Amino acid sequence: TMAQNYIDSFDFVPRYLVSMISLFCLFDKNTSLFLTGFSPIIKTEHLNHKGDLIVVVSSDRMGTGNDELGKVLIKGFIYAVTQLDTLPKKMLFYNGGATLTTEGSDSIEDLKSLEAQGVEILTCGTCLDYYHLKDKLVVGGVTNMYSIVESMAEAGKIIRP
Repeated sequence: TMAQNYIDSFDFVPRYLVSMISLFCLFDKNTSLFLTGFSPIIKTEHLNHKGDLIVVVSSDRMGTGNDELGKVLIKGFIYAVTQLDTLPKKMLFYNGGATLTTEGSDSIEDLKSLEAQGVEILTCGTCLDYYHLKDKLVVGGVTNMYSIVESMAEAGKIIRP
């Protein structure tokens, strides 16, 4: 059929046929893209799973403007993550965000709670070295930029404060 020829013309691995009732929809898990013909009803079990979401934190404050307010906001943001119905698979911390997983951070208890619930907390080792904080890491593990990029590339959804 014309729809099958169109579907076969794409070289997605893996390829998921999601819906076909004279209409079609393909979901490419690797790129998280839907390709549709006409207006299909999308039915898939590959969305909204814990593994699809990661949180990436690159600063010890949220937003621009007042730095003290930014620090209050990032603490509130991390607490809000603990209240999500579906927790992220990972939280990645780099650059100034690396300080949030170390001694003296106001967010340690919330991050430990997330870790205890299965959220992987990872901090950039180069960043910890730069800020002389490697021996002050309190929650989670150390990672590198290759793993950070790989995690971001594989994520279905990324939240950045």
